[in-house]
This record gives sequence, structure tokens and C-alpha cells, in this order.
Amino acid sequence: MRDILRLFALASRLSSGEGATVNEILKSGIGYTSRSSIYADFQMLSERFMIPVYDSDERRGISGREVVKYIDKDIWNSFRSQFMQTILNEDDKLLLSFVIESIGSLSPLISAADDGFLSRVMTLAGDMIIEPTGTKGYFAMTDVRNLLMLLRAQKEKRAVNIYYKDEKEARILYPLKCFSFSGGIYCYVMRTDGLIYTVSVPRVRRVTRTFQKEGKALPFPQADIDKALSDPFGIVNDGKEFTAVVWLSERQGQYETEKAWPDSVKIENTEGGYLFTVTTCGSYWIKRWILSLGTEAELLEPVSLREELAEDLGKILGRYKEAGDGS
Repeated sequence: MRDILRLFALASRLSSGEGATVNEILKSGIGYTSRSSIYADFQMLSERFMIPVYDSDERRGISGREVVKYIDKDIWNSFRSQFMQTILNEDDKLLLSFVIESIGSLSPLISAADDGFLSRVMTLAGDMIIEPTGTKGYFAMTDVRNLLMLLRAQKEKRAVNIYYKDEKEARILYPLKCFSFSGGIYCYVMRTDGLIYTVSVPRVRRVTRTFQKEGKALPFPQADIDKALSDPFGIVNDGKEFTAVVWLSERQGQYETEKAWPDSVKIENTEGGYLFTVTTCGSYWIKRWILSLGTEAELLEPVSLREELAEDLGKILGRYKEAGDGS
């Protein structure tokens, strides 16, 4: 994969309006360590990919005698387009975009692909080894038909019929954004009246296209999707924004600073631990997160949510006491 990317970077440099000399390529940071490796890639571009590298009459360099090399910009742009079109079909591109975006967010390993998709990605990747884990990763989805239907509708900005596993009637919904979160794959959807909420993709039994007139505009959304996606606890949106301040132990605080939190999160190192501050609409999920940290975390603000946590902890303690008395 590294060699393919280096070759693509070289071709992009040569197709620019300025071209490049061999010495300029060597110092460009693309990844070449010798002049011979550059000439070898010139030959590969010409013989394997039919993109000839030609010498211009222009000279540059300290001596003023280094030949400036070029490739035809139109030929290169045409090759890049055909290369992607040949290796990946439209569904592959949707899945690949979803996987790359998810890996780049707060997600661990993702598996939302069949063997055919993986083989095409491996062809694209060249010498990069892709070995799916036996457990299919943290996010496991071996049947991607429904996810693909949602991704297509998201791209086309059209409504679909979504049948949940426990429902007979379909819901007519506009898929706005498919995303991964804490071990699951979800989709923000919008009703025809503009109300936005979250559906779990694995819970979807079937997705079908709806009849839709060409040029029909989307309903006006009742929420800001970009803001919702920047809320790390907003998967269950309570509709009321608040700021939570959480004390974290030294060990837990260091661990949280290593994560790629969005801009809505601020983590400060203080005496005896860290202060974790977040603006969110997700009281349900932030309570679950704090409870999962046990003695490593304490909610300081808001007081109302702190009281709810104290009540939840009282119920938990009561259950364990009951279990102990029963034994």
C-alpha cells in the first residue's frame, strides 16, 4: 500500500503545472531515498499504467541543468477515475467511506463487509495485508443489505420504508447519517414532519424504496445533525442541553485524554485527578458512562443529574443487599 501511495503522490506531483526534477522529487518528502527508485517508478508509470513520463525543455536546479519531468494532467485524471471505478463499485465505495469515517471517529475495529467487498479492497490496497479478525471485530455486521439501502438513501436524500423486526407496518423515513457508536451501528433518520431520532441498524428487518417525485425537497429538520454527531453522549437525545462536570481519578483521566473526544469535551488536569466537562443532550448515556467507571468517577454538576445518579445507586445497592439476604 505504501508503494502505491508513493506512486500516486509522484504522479500527482508530475501532473501539476510545475512538474518536477528528479532532485526535487528526492527532497519532496514523498518517500524516495534514491534516484534509481524514482526512475524505476517512472518506468512503472509508463509501462504498467500507460502514463508516459516525458522530459520538457525546461531546466531547473542549482546547476540549472536538471530536466523537469511531466506527465499529462488529463491522462492522469482519467486514469485515477477509471482506477477507482474498475476496482470498486458504488456499494463498495459507500461501505468503504462508512468504515473509514467510523475508524476515524470514536470507533474501535469495524466489520461491515462481505468477502467480495474485502477482496476488492485488497486489490485496491495492493501489497497491504488485510486479515479480518475471526470475531469480525467490535462492530460485527455480516449482512450489510439494510446498511447499504440506508447509505444509498442518505446519499440520494430520499425516503425509504424501514421495517423494524418487532413491527408489521413500515415507517417512512429519511436516512440522514449512518454512524457507529459504542459497539453498534446506528442511523439518524427524519420523519416526514421533520422529527429526527436514532434507529439501530441491526434491529432493522427490511428496507425498501419509496415512491418519490423527482426534485422533492427534504422536510425541514427539527434538529441540527452536525451538532448531534458532535455530542459524544447524544445517541439517546433527551432534547435538553446541559453542561456536566465529572471528576475523574488520575488513572482514568489519563486514559480519557488519549481518546479523540470532540470539541464539546474539555479535560483539565487538576490536583488529585481530572475535570471532564461536556456539553450534551444525553443525560441517559452520560449516566451509564459514569456508573460504568465506578469509583474512578464522580458527577459534580448538574445537581439534578447528581441526585438522579444517587437514586440509581441506591436502587443498585438495594438489589445487591436483597441478593445477599437471599443467600
